[in-house]
Amino acid sequence: MYPGDRITEFLALLHSLGGVITEQTSYGFLAEMQGILLDCEPCIRVEESYELEGLPPGTCPSEPTGSLGGRMLRCTSWAAILWDYFYYIEEVPQSEWRPKDFSSFALARESFGETATQNLHEQFKTFWLHPLTLTEREVLTIDAFTA
Repeated sequence: MYPGDRITEFLALLHSLGGVITEQTSYGFLAEMQGILLDCEPCIRVEESYELEGLPPGTCPSEPTGSLGGRMLRCTSWAAILWDYFYYIEEVPQSEWRPKDFSSFALARESFGETATQNLHEQFKTFWLHPLTLTEREVLTIDAFTA
């Protein structure tokens, strides 16, 4: 993830670190750096923070949450990754999933916690069946999913 309103700076940083864009996607792009595939999606500015469009607030943490080659990175939250998997579950039958889809989903669930994942999935199902307005969505926080 990267600040969508700062794409020029992000691309300059990516290239200065030896990163190469390998594929444009419907939501952003894939890049390779030091043999690692980076899945890059723009976050939109919402007041003083950045958020991924269509996901619960708090999915684009402002503080670094990961590292690559000794450099601290801002990473999409596990909740955001799981939210994408919940869409995937609705859109693609599991009989069509690749082995890496199952292992990646299991890793995300394990990292976020089974109970928190179940709570988040229930929230997603409510959203999926009855999409909330932006105002209602702004009230939700990731903390609510882990309660």
